[in-house]
Amino acid sequence: MPKTKDYQPTQAERDALKNAVWGKDEHHPKFLSEAGVGAQEGNEAQWIFGSVAAGVVVTGLTGFPPLGIAIAAIGVWKAQKTIQDDQKRFKLIVENGCVAPFLDNEKLKDYAGKFGADEVIRQCAFAEAKTPGISSRSAKMLLDDLKPDLLDKLRDNKTPPTEVFFAPGNSAFMQRQAADLEKLAPGFGLGAISQSQTAKGQSLSPSSPQWLDLNTLNQASDPIQAPSDPTLKTLDELFHFFRLQATLVWGGQGSGKTSAVRAIVVDKVKHNQKIVVLNPHGSKATWQGVTLIGAGKNYKSVERFLEVYLAQIKKRYQEFDESGLSEDEYLHQLIAAGSVTSIICEEVASWAVSIDPGLLNQFMKAGLTEARKVGLPIVIVSHDPSLSFINLKEGARLRDSGMVMVELEPGIPDEVTGETKSTGKGKLQIPGQKGAISFTFSKPAPF
Repeated sequence: MPKTKDYQPTQAERDALKNAVWGKDEHHPKFLSEAGVGAQEGNEAQWIFGSVAAGVVVTGLTGFPPLGIAIAAIGVWKAQKTIQDDQKRFKLIVENGCVAPFLDNEKLKDYAGKFGADEVIRQCAFAEAKTPGISSRSAKMLLDDLKPDLLDKLRDNKTPPTEVFFAPGNSAFMQRQAADLEKLAPGFGLGAISQSQTAKGQSLSPSSPQWLDLNTLNQASDPIQAPSDPTLKTLDELFHFFRLQATLVWGGQGSGKTSAVRAIVVDKVKHNQKIVVLNPHGSKATWQGVTLIGAGKNYKSVERFLEVYLAQIKKRYQEFDESGLSEDEYLHQLIAAGSVTSIICEEVASWAVSIDPGLLNQFMKAGLTEARKVGLPIVIVSHDPSLSFINLKEGARLRDSGMVMVELEPGIPDEVTGETKSTGKGKLQIPGQKGAISFTFSKPAPF
Protein backbone atom coordinates (compact mmCIF):
# COMPACT_ATOMS: atom_id res chain seq x y z
CA MET A 1 0.00 0.00 0.00
CA PRO A 2 1.37 3.45 -0.86
CA LYS A 3 2.77 5.42 2.04
CA THR A 4 2.31 8.91 0.59
CA LYS A 5 0.40 11.42 2.67
CA ASP A 6 -2.10 12.08 -0.10
CA TYR A 7 -2.98 8.41 -0.54
CA GLN A 8 -6.69 7.92 -1.19
CA PRO A 9 -8.07 4.37 -0.74
CA THR A 10 -9.96 3.01 -3.70
CA GLN A 11 -13.55 1.82 -3.48
CA ALA A 12 -12.35 -1.76 -3.88
CA GLU A 13 -9.97 -1.33 -0.95
CA ARG A 14 -12.75 0.14 1.18
CA ASP A 15 -15.08 -2.72 0.31
CA ALA A 16 -12.39 -5.29 0.95
CA LEU A 17 -11.68 -3.72 4.31
CA LYS A 18 -15.31 -3.59 5.38
CA ASN A 19 -16.24 -7.03 4.10
CA ALA A 20 -13.13 -9.13 4.61
CA VAL A 21 -10.41 -7.65 6.81
CA TRP A 22 -11.67 -9.26 9.97
CA GLY A 23 -12.76 -12.52 8.43
CA LYS A 24 -15.43 -14.48 10.27
CA ASP A 25 -15.13 -12.60 13.55
CA GLU A 26 -18.63 -11.55 14.51
CA HIS A 27 -17.56 -8.34 16.21
CA HIS A 28 -15.14 -6.65 13.90
CA PRO A 29 -17.39 -5.83 10.93
CA LYS A 30 -19.51 -3.62 13.16
CA PHE A 31 -16.40 -2.29 14.88
CA LEU A 32 -15.01 -1.26 11.51
CA SER A 33 -18.31 0.31 10.58
CA GLU A 34 -18.35 2.26 13.83
CA ALA A 35 -14.73 3.23 13.25
CA GLY A 36 -15.83 5.22 10.24
CA VAL A 37 -14.25 3.18 7.48
CA GLY A 38 -16.18 4.17 4.42
CA ALA A 39 -18.71 6.04 6.55
CA GLN A 40 -17.66 9.32 4.99
CA GLU A 41 -18.24 8.07 1.45
CA GLY A 42 -20.30 10.67 -0.33
CA ASN A 43 -20.09 13.13 2.57
CA GLU A 44 -17.23 15.02 0.96
CA ALA A 45 -19.23 15.68 -2.19
CA GLN A 46 -22.29 16.60 -0.12
CA TRP A 47 -20.27 19.13 1.83
CA ILE A 48 -18.87 20.67 -1.34
CA PHE A 49 -22.14 20.90 -3.26
CA GLY A 50 -24.10 21.91 -0.19
CA SER A 51 -21.62 24.63 0.70
CA VAL A 52 -21.55 26.00 -2.84
CA ALA A 53 -25.34 26.00 -2.92
CA ALA A 54 -25.46 27.73 0.46
CA GLY A 55 -22.96 30.30 -0.76
CA VAL A 56 -25.11 31.05 -3.81
CA VAL A 57 -28.24 31.40 -1.65
CA VAL A 58 -26.51 33.66 0.86
CA THR A 59 -25.11 35.80 -1.95
CA GLY A 60 -28.59 36.13 -3.44
CA LEU A 61 -30.19 37.03 -0.12
CA THR A 62 -27.53 39.43 1.11
CA GLY A 63 -26.19 40.79 -2.14
CA PHE A 64 -22.74 40.39 -0.61
CA PRO A 65 -20.68 37.88 -2.69
CA PRO A 66 -17.69 37.69 -0.29
CA LEU A 67 -19.92 36.17 2.38
CA GLY A 68 -21.19 33.50 -0.02
CA ILE A 69 -17.65 32.74 -1.15
CA ALA A 70 -16.54 32.41 2.48
CA ILE A 71 -19.33 29.93 3.22
CA ALA A 72 -18.46 27.88 0.13
CA ALA A 73 -14.77 27.92 1.10
CA ILE A 74 -15.59 26.66 4.59
CA GLY A 75 -17.51 23.77 3.06
CA VAL A 76 -14.65 22.85 0.76
CA TRP A 77 -12.23 23.03 3.69
CA LYS A 78 -14.50 20.77 5.74
CA ALA A 79 -14.63 18.24 2.89
CA GLN A 80 -10.85 18.33 2.58
CA LYS A 81 -10.43 17.75 6.31
CA THR A 82 -12.93 14.90 6.20
CA ILE A 83 -10.95 13.24 3.42
CA GLN A 84 -7.69 13.63 5.35
CA ASP A 85 -9.22 12.21 8.54
CA ASP A 86 -10.69 9.31 6.58
CA GLN A 87 -7.27 8.60 5.08
CA LYS A 88 -5.69 8.57 8.53
CA ARG A 89 -8.34 6.21 9.86
CA PHE A 90 -8.00 3.93 6.86
CA LYS A 91 -4.21 3.71 7.08
CA LEU A 92 -4.22 3.10 10.83
CA ILE A 93 -6.85 0.39 10.60
CA VAL A 94 -5.55 -1.39 7.52
CA GLU A 95 -1.84 -1.21 8.26
CA ASN A 96 -2.02 -1.75 12.01
CA GLY A 97 -5.51 -3.01 12.81
CA CYS A 98 -6.05 0.15 14.87
CA VAL A 99 -9.80 0.09 15.53
CA ALA A 100 -10.35 1.03 19.17
CA PRO A 101 -9.58 4.79 19.03
CA PHE A 102 -12.43 5.40 16.60
CA LEU A 103 -15.24 3.60 18.44
CA ASP A 104 -17.94 5.32 20.43
CA ASN A 105 -18.10 4.66 24.16
CA GLU A 106 -20.45 1.66 24.07
CA LYS A 107 -18.74 -0.06 21.16
CA LEU A 108 -15.38 0.59 22.79
CA LYS A 109 -16.50 -1.15 25.97
CA ASP A 110 -17.66 -4.09 23.88
CA TYR A 111 -14.29 -4.16 22.11
CA ALA A 112 -12.38 -3.93 25.40
CA GLY A 113 -14.46 -6.78 26.79
CA LYS A 114 -13.49 -9.01 23.88
CA PHE A 115 -9.83 -8.12 23.42
CA GLY A 116 -8.89 -6.65 26.78
CA ALA A 117 -8.27 -3.16 28.15
CA ASP A 118 -4.53 -3.46 27.57
CA GLU A 119 -5.15 -3.93 23.85
CA VAL A 120 -7.38 -0.86 23.76
CA ILE A 121 -4.76 1.19 25.56
CA ARG A 122 -2.06 0.00 23.20
CA GLN A 123 -4.11 0.92 20.15
CA CYS A 124 -5.02 4.37 21.47
CA ALA A 125 -1.42 5.08 22.45
CA PHE A 126 -0.32 4.04 18.98
CA ALA A 127 -2.93 6.26 17.31
CA GLU A 128 -2.00 9.26 19.45
CA ALA A 129 1.69 8.79 18.72
CA LYS A 130 1.15 8.46 14.98
CA THR A 131 -1.70 10.91 14.52
CA PRO A 132 -1.99 13.32 17.47
CA GLY A 133 -5.54 14.25 18.31
CA ILE A 134 -7.22 11.54 16.26
CA SER A 135 -8.16 9.36 19.25
CA SER A 136 -11.76 9.78 20.35
CA ARG A 137 -12.68 11.54 23.53
CA SER A 138 -14.79 8.56 24.60
CA ALA A 139 -11.76 6.30 24.28
CA LYS A 140 -9.78 8.45 26.68
CA MET A 141 -12.71 8.49 29.11
CA LEU A 142 -12.98 4.72 29.01
CA LEU A 143 -9.25 4.26 29.38
CA ASP A 144 -9.12 6.62 32.34
CA ASP A 145 -11.88 4.56 33.91
CA LEU A 146 -10.36 1.16 33.14
CA LYS A 147 -6.61 1.56 33.52
CA PRO A 148 -5.66 5.05 34.73
CA ASP A 149 -2.24 4.04 36.05
CA LEU A 150 -1.19 2.22 32.91
CA LEU A 151 -2.53 4.98 30.70
CA ASP A 152 -0.51 7.56 32.63
CA LYS A 153 2.60 5.47 32.06
CA LEU A 154 1.87 5.32 28.36
CA ARG A 155 1.36 9.07 28.21
CA ASP A 156 4.63 9.68 30.03
CA ASN A 157 6.53 7.19 27.89
CA LYS A 158 8.41 9.04 25.16
CA THR A 159 9.17 5.86 23.21
CA PRO A 160 6.76 5.45 20.27
CA PRO A 161 4.51 2.37 20.53
CA THR A 162 5.38 -0.62 18.40
CA GLU A 163 4.25 -0.65 14.79
CA VAL A 164 2.49 -3.99 15.23
CA PHE A 165 0.47 -3.82 18.41
CA PHE A 166 -0.96 -7.31 17.97
CA ALA A 167 2.45 -8.48 19.11
CA PRO A 168 3.69 -11.99 19.90
CA GLY A 169 2.83 -12.83 23.48
CA ASN A 170 -0.15 -10.47 23.53
CA SER A 171 -3.21 -12.35 24.82
CA ALA A 172 -5.52 -10.73 22.28
CA PHE A 173 -3.20 -11.70 19.47
CA MET A 174 -2.94 -15.26 20.73
CA GLN A 175 -6.73 -15.56 20.60
CA ARG A 176 -6.67 -14.57 16.95
CA GLN A 177 -3.42 -16.11 15.70
CA ALA A 178 -5.06 -19.05 13.92
CA ALA A 179 -7.56 -16.94 11.96
CA ASP A 180 -7.58 -16.23 8.23
CA LEU A 181 -5.37 -13.52 6.78
CA GLU A 182 -8.22 -11.05 6.48
CA LYS A 183 -8.42 -10.95 10.23
CA LEU A 184 -4.67 -10.60 10.70
CA ALA A 185 -3.47 -8.72 7.62
CA PRO A 186 -3.09 -5.33 9.36
CA GLY A 187 -0.59 -6.70 11.85
CA PHE A 188 0.06 -10.40 11.53
CA GLY A 189 3.81 -10.13 12.01
CA LEU A 190 5.36 -9.39 8.62
CA GLY A 191 6.38 -5.93 9.77
CA ALA A 192 10.13 -5.52 9.73
CA ILE A 193 12.05 -3.03 11.85
CA SER A 194 11.42 0.67 12.04
CA GLN A 195 13.68 3.11 10.24
CA SER A 196 14.89 4.54 13.53
CA GLN A 197 16.17 1.09 14.47
CA THR A 198 18.10 0.42 11.30
CA ALA A 199 20.71 3.12 11.63
CA LYS A 200 24.13 1.60 11.19
CA GLY A 201 25.68 0.51 14.42
CA GLN A 202 22.41 0.10 16.32
CA SER A 203 21.31 -3.29 17.54
CA LEU A 204 17.78 -4.48 18.11
CA SER A 205 16.46 -6.26 21.13
CA PRO A 206 14.75 -9.59 20.45
CA SER A 207 11.00 -9.56 20.02
CA SER A 208 8.64 -10.80 22.69
CA PRO A 209 8.20 -14.56 23.19
CA GLN A 210 7.13 -16.64 20.24
CA TRP A 211 3.35 -17.01 20.02
CA LEU A 212 3.14 -20.39 18.33
CA ASP A 213 1.91 -23.37 20.30
CA LEU A 214 4.64 -25.80 19.36
CA ASN A 215 3.29 -28.73 21.29
CA THR A 216 0.74 -29.32 18.54
CA LEU A 217 3.49 -29.37 15.92
CA ASN A 218 5.16 -32.27 17.65
CA GLN A 219 2.25 -34.54 16.76
CA ALA A 220 2.99 -35.92 13.32
CA SER A 221 0.03 -37.17 11.34
CA ASP A 222 1.96 -40.26 10.27
CA PRO A 223 4.22 -41.73 12.99
CA ILE A 224 7.64 -42.38 11.50
CA GLN A 225 10.52 -44.30 12.97
CA ALA A 226 13.80 -43.06 11.56
CA PRO A 227 15.91 -45.91 10.14
CA SER A 228 18.89 -46.81 12.27
CA ASP A 229 21.78 -46.10 9.94
CA PRO A 230 24.87 -44.46 11.46
CA THR A 231 26.20 -43.61 8.00
CA LEU A 232 23.28 -41.24 7.32
CA LYS A 233 22.75 -37.78 8.72
CA THR A 234 19.52 -36.96 10.52
CA LEU A 235 17.23 -34.17 9.40
CA ASP A 236 18.00 -32.35 12.64
CA GLU A 237 21.62 -32.00 11.54
CA LEU A 238 20.51 -30.22 8.35
CA PHE A 239 18.05 -27.69 9.77
CA HIS A 240 20.42 -24.77 9.25
CA PHE A 241 20.01 -25.13 5.48
CA PHE A 242 16.29 -24.35 5.72
CA ARG A 243 16.15 -21.41 8.12
CA LEU A 244 16.57 -18.59 5.59
CA GLN A 245 16.79 -20.30 2.22
CA ALA A 246 13.86 -20.94 -0.12
CA THR A 247 13.05 -24.63 0.29
CA LEU A 248 11.21 -27.25 -1.76
CA VAL A 249 10.00 -30.37 0.05
CA TRP A 250 8.60 -32.95 -2.34
CA GLY A 251 7.57 -36.57 -2.42
CA GLY A 252 4.64 -38.84 -3.19
CA GLN A 253 1.68 -39.66 -0.98
CA GLY A 254 2.77 -41.19 2.29
CA SER A 255 6.38 -40.09 1.90
CA GLY A 256 6.23 -38.09 5.15
CA LYS A 257 6.12 -34.54 3.77
CA THR A 258 3.97 -33.24 6.61
CA SER A 259 6.24 -34.75 9.26
CA ALA A 260 9.37 -33.38 7.59
CA VAL A 261 7.88 -29.91 7.19
CA ARG A 262 6.64 -29.88 10.78
CA ALA A 263 10.14 -30.70 11.96
CA ILE A 264 11.51 -27.82 9.88
CA VAL A 265 8.81 -25.50 11.26
CA VAL A 266 9.62 -26.42 14.86
CA ASP A 267 13.28 -25.56 14.25
CA LYS A 268 12.34 -22.24 12.65
CA VAL A 269 10.17 -21.33 15.62
CA LYS A 270 12.93 -22.27 18.05
CA HIS A 271 14.97 -19.65 16.21
CA ASN A 272 12.31 -16.99 16.81
CA GLN A 273 10.71 -17.08 13.38
CA LYS A 274 7.02 -16.57 12.74
CA ILE A 275 5.13 -19.04 10.57
CA VAL A 276 2.30 -18.57 8.08
CA VAL A 277 0.84 -21.62 6.29
CA LEU A 278 -0.98 -21.23 2.96
CA ASN A 279 -3.37 -24.10 2.23
CA PRO A 280 -7.00 -23.65 1.12
CA HIS A 281 -7.41 -27.44 1.37
CA GLY A 282 -5.86 -27.69 4.82
CA SER A 283 -7.45 -27.89 8.24
CA LYS A 284 -6.79 -25.90 11.37
CA ALA A 285 -6.53 -29.18 13.27
CA THR A 286 -3.49 -30.14 11.19
CA TRP A 287 -1.76 -26.80 11.77
CA GLN A 288 -2.88 -25.84 15.25
CA GLY A 289 -0.66 -23.20 16.75
CA VAL A 290 0.31 -21.49 13.50
CA THR A 291 -1.45 -18.98 11.28
CA LEU A 292 -3.29 -20.97 8.61
CA ILE A 293 -4.58 -18.94 5.67
CA GLY A 294 -7.16 -20.16 3.19
CA ALA A 295 -8.83 -22.94 5.20
CA GLY A 296 -12.21 -23.87 3.76
CA LYS A 297 -11.14 -23.08 0.18
CA ASN A 298 -10.90 -19.38 0.94
CA TYR A 299 -8.81 -18.58 -2.13
CA LYS A 300 -9.37 -14.84 -1.85
CA SER A 301 -7.65 -14.80 1.52
CA VAL A 302 -4.65 -16.49 -0.08
CA GLU A 303 -4.58 -13.94 -2.90
CA ARG A 304 -4.82 -11.11 -0.37
CA PHE A 305 -1.88 -12.59 1.50
CA LEU A 306 0.20 -12.83 -1.67
CA GLU A 307 -0.44 -9.13 -2.27
CA VAL A 308 0.56 -8.25 1.29
CA TYR A 309 3.66 -10.45 1.04
CA LEU A 310 4.83 -8.75 -2.16
CA ALA A 311 4.20 -5.34 -0.60
CA GLN A 312 6.22 -6.34 2.46
CA ILE A 313 9.17 -7.42 0.34
CA LYS A 314 9.13 -4.06 -1.40
CA LYS A 315 8.82 -2.26 1.93
CA ARG A 316 11.76 -4.12 3.41
CA TYR A 317 13.97 -3.43 0.42
CA GLN A 318 13.13 0.26 0.73
CA GLU A 319 13.94 0.07 4.43
CA PHE A 320 17.21 -1.69 3.66
CA ASP A 321 18.14 0.96 1.09
CA GLU A 322 17.61 3.71 3.68
CA SER A 323 19.34 1.87 6.53
CA GLY A 324 22.96 2.26 5.44
CA LEU A 325 23.57 -1.37 6.35
CA SER A 326 25.12 -4.14 4.30
CA GLU A 327 22.93 -7.09 3.25
CA ASP A 328 24.33 -9.29 6.01
CA GLU A 329 23.96 -6.55 8.62
CA TYR A 330 20.35 -5.85 7.66
CA LEU A 331 19.43 -9.54 7.72
CA HIS A 332 21.15 -9.89 11.10
CA GLN A 333 19.03 -7.03 12.41
CA LEU A 334 15.87 -8.74 11.20
CA ILE A 335 16.89 -11.98 12.89
CA ALA A 336 17.74 -10.20 16.14
CA ALA A 337 14.39 -8.40 16.09
CA GLY A 338 12.45 -11.62 15.55
CA SER A 339 11.17 -10.26 12.24
CA VAL A 340 11.85 -13.31 10.07
CA THR A 341 8.60 -14.87 8.82
CA SER A 342 8.57 -18.16 6.92
CA ILE A 343 5.74 -18.90 4.50
CA ILE A 344 4.80 -22.59 4.20
CA CYS A 345 3.01 -23.28 0.90
CA GLU A 346 1.30 -26.64 1.40
CA GLU A 347 0.56 -28.75 -1.69
CA VAL A 348 0.56 -25.71 -3.99
CA ALA A 349 -0.22 -27.68 -7.14
CA SER A 350 -3.61 -28.69 -5.75
CA TRP A 351 -4.85 -25.12 -5.35
CA ALA A 352 -2.69 -23.07 -7.72
CA VAL A 353 -5.33 -23.30 -10.47
CA SER A 354 -7.75 -21.36 -8.26
CA ILE A 355 -5.36 -18.45 -7.67
CA ASP A 356 -4.71 -15.54 -10.01
CA PRO A 357 -1.82 -16.92 -12.12
CA GLY A 358 -0.08 -13.58 -12.54
CA LEU A 359 -0.15 -12.93 -8.80
CA LEU A 360 1.07 -16.45 -8.03
CA ASN A 361 3.95 -16.06 -10.50
CA GLN A 362 5.01 -12.80 -8.87
CA PHE A 363 4.87 -14.41 -5.44
CA MET A 364 6.89 -17.45 -6.49
CA LYS A 365 9.49 -15.43 -8.34
CA ALA A 366 9.93 -13.03 -5.41
CA GLY A 367 10.08 -15.94 -2.98
CA LEU A 368 12.82 -17.62 -5.01
CA THR A 369 14.93 -14.56 -5.79
CA GLU A 370 14.30 -11.74 -3.31
CA ALA A 371 12.80 -13.05 -0.07
CA ARG A 372 15.88 -14.45 1.67
CA LYS A 373 17.70 -11.12 1.91
CA VAL A 374 14.77 -9.52 3.73
CA GLY A 375 13.83 -12.39 6.02
CA LEU A 376 10.69 -13.70 4.29
CA PRO A 377 11.69 -17.20 3.09
CA ILE A 378 9.20 -19.60 1.51
CA VAL A 379 8.88 -23.37 1.87
CA ILE A 380 7.03 -25.13 -0.96
CA VAL A 381 5.51 -28.55 -0.30
CA SER A 382 4.61 -30.50 -3.43
CA HIS A 383 4.16 -33.95 -4.99
CA ASP A 384 6.72 -33.14 -7.68
CA PRO A 385 9.62 -30.71 -8.10
CA SER A 386 8.72 -29.27 -11.49
CA LEU A 387 7.01 -26.05 -10.32
CA SER A 388 5.05 -26.32 -13.57
CA PHE A 389 1.87 -25.35 -11.77
CA ILE A 390 2.92 -21.70 -11.68
CA ASN A 391 3.45 -21.50 -15.45
CA LEU A 392 6.74 -19.74 -14.88
CA LYS A 393 9.06 -20.47 -17.80
CA GLU A 394 12.17 -19.92 -15.78
CA GLY A 395 10.78 -21.87 -12.82
CA ALA A 396 13.19 -24.79 -13.19
CA ARG A 397 16.18 -22.49 -13.50
CA LEU A 398 15.17 -20.43 -10.48
CA ARG A 399 14.50 -23.60 -8.52
CA ASP A 400 17.88 -25.13 -9.31
CA SER A 401 19.83 -21.95 -8.61
CA GLY A 402 18.00 -20.67 -5.56
CA MET A 403 16.22 -23.46 -3.67
CA VAL A 404 17.26 -26.05 -1.16
CA MET A 405 15.45 -29.22 -2.33
CA VAL A 406 14.34 -32.05 -0.09
CA GLU A 407 13.30 -35.25 -1.87
CA LEU A 408 11.55 -37.86 0.28
CA GLU A 409 11.48 -41.53 -0.63
CA PRO A 410 8.10 -42.93 -1.74
CA GLY A 411 6.04 -44.50 1.00
CA ILE A 412 5.63 -48.28 1.29
CA PRO A 413 2.18 -49.90 1.71
CA ASP A 414 1.68 -51.61 5.05
CA GLU A 415 1.44 -55.40 4.65
CA VAL A 416 -1.64 -55.60 6.87
CA THR A 417 -3.63 -52.40 6.37
CA GLY A 418 -2.36 -51.35 2.96
CA GLU A 419 -1.84 -47.84 4.34
CA THR A 420 1.17 -46.08 2.83
CA LYS A 421 3.91 -45.53 5.39
CA SER A 422 6.95 -43.31 5.09
CA THR A 423 10.38 -44.91 4.95
CA GLY A 424 11.80 -42.02 6.94
CA LYS A 425 14.49 -41.39 4.34
CA GLY A 426 15.24 -38.49 2.06
CA LYS A 427 17.88 -36.56 0.14
CA LEU A 428 18.93 -32.93 0.40
CA GLN A 429 20.13 -31.09 -2.70
CA ILE A 430 21.93 -27.79 -2.09
CA PRO A 431 22.11 -25.19 -4.90
CA GLY A 432 25.41 -25.30 -6.76
CA GLN A 433 26.42 -28.72 -5.45
CA LYS A 434 26.29 -31.89 -7.54
CA GLY A 435 26.00 -34.51 -4.83
CA ALA A 436 22.97 -34.96 -2.57
CA ILE A 437 23.05 -35.54 1.19
CA SER A 438 21.09 -38.60 2.34
CA PHE A 439 19.31 -38.32 5.68
CA THR A 440 16.75 -39.95 7.95
CA PHE A 441 13.88 -38.29 9.75
CA SER A 442 11.01 -38.96 12.12
CA LYS A 443 8.26 -36.88 13.65
CA PRO A 444 9.48 -33.69 15.39
CA ALA A 445 11.05 -34.29 18.76
CA PRO A 446 9.17 -32.61 21.65
CA PHE A 447 10.64 -29.71 23.54
